[in-house]
Amino acid sequence: MILTKLTPSPIYFLPLQVRQGTDQRSIELWNEFRQTAERFERQRVASESGMAFLFSEGALVDALRTGKWYEPTSASLVLLDEINLASSETLQRLCGLLDNETGSITLTEKGDAEAVERHPDFRLFAAMNPATDAGKKDLPASIRSRFTELYVDELIDPNQLRFVASRYLDGAVVTNG
Repeated sequence: MILTKLTPSPIYFLPLQVRQGTDQRSIELWNEFRQTAERFERQRVASESGMAFLFSEGALVDALRTGKWYEPTSASLVLLDEINLASSETLQRLCGLLDNETGSITLTEKGDAEAVERHPDFRLFAAMNPATDAGKKDLPASIRSRFTELYVDELIDPNQLRFVASRYLDGAVVTNG
């Protein structure tokens, strides 16, 4: 039972059989319920502002949880393409992931108060074009220094272009001649 109208913060009551310690699984289930109720309460309070939305976890959070960063049959590869064009707010949210090998993020938009547990196999890739291109900007040094940087020169040689295209299109392009 949750009381919210009589007190400034919710009060939780456990059923008598759980308080008497009938079994550990019941206590775990009630703790899960308590966490869900607390998340709901944070969302309820936030929705009083008149703006409500549904948060849906994407590929980044899925890869963070499961460590699946390359699976040809799914969208588990996390590539932040044109990362230098991301807003400063988005880049700021990524900082926690890039701090160290255990860095993570907290989904405050979802109402969570704890960070997403990072799988040890999680990997994050990013790509960008040089800021010399029209409309491009440099990636801030504070973010750029957190990546291992590889420079790939522009492909001009027709044979190299065919090779890359054939690999990308999985043999759909003729590479002879």
